[in-house]
Amino acid sequence: QLLDMLYSGKWDGFVKGEKKLTVALCFKVSGPLCKHDQILSLMDDFFSRYFEMANNTQKGTLQVELVLDGSAAPAEPCLRSRWKPLVSTYIWPDNSWDIMFSNNATLGYDRFQVLNQQVLPAIPSALLEKVRSVDYGKFAASPYPFQVWEPADQQPILDVANTYLDPDFRQHPAGLKFAINIDPAMFQVYSASSSKFGWNVRHNEGCVEPKVVSLPLPAVDGQSS
Repeated sequence: QLLDMLYSGKWDGFVKGEKKLTVALCFKVSGPLCKHDQILSLMDDFFSRYFEMANNTQKGTLQVELVLDGSAAPAEPCLRSRWKPLVSTYIWPDNSWDIMFSNNATLGYDRFQVLNQQVLPAIPSALLEKVRSVDYGKFAASPYPFQVWEPADQQPILDVANTYLDPDFRQHPAGLKFAINIDPAMFQVYSASSSKFGWNVRHNEGCVEPKVVSLPLPAVDGQSS
């Protein structure tokens, strides 16, 4: 269904733009994936169809890239050369720390190209500080942004953003992105004080003079409101 949707023509406004749409395929399998022959067969069929559709000259203009994630990451022997040339996310400590500094193709380390760290609830910026202490390792040369995943509350979002923006440390050359499961508009509000892409003002308790702002509506048929 995912491939049918992407190649149906209905989503061309998203998948044929100037910017590439990246879809992370996060597979969840209990235990080693290499022991699940039936699941592997289904995944092989899916990726075979994707490569066929992506290489089709008529449909090859779509700016869509699939990225391996979760159980599909090439950490197991049977996955190291599977589904090439797709790259994978790298999550420490789930994946070996050695991958941070190596593109050893024999071990499949060359496939890990997207630095992708969890935001821990108790210490949100801890893993960010860990990878930044080694200047992002090999991922500093990656064209993929540094990604942190699934913070939902404002304070962890700000902790990560402010730690990343600390002027005493280098920012990732390709930037920082948040993978979220919350309303994008709420994320924009939560991160506003760091991103400067929104407005978020904290009022004091007992505030009796609220700030009221008039926001113009976008123009409709050449008429503004």
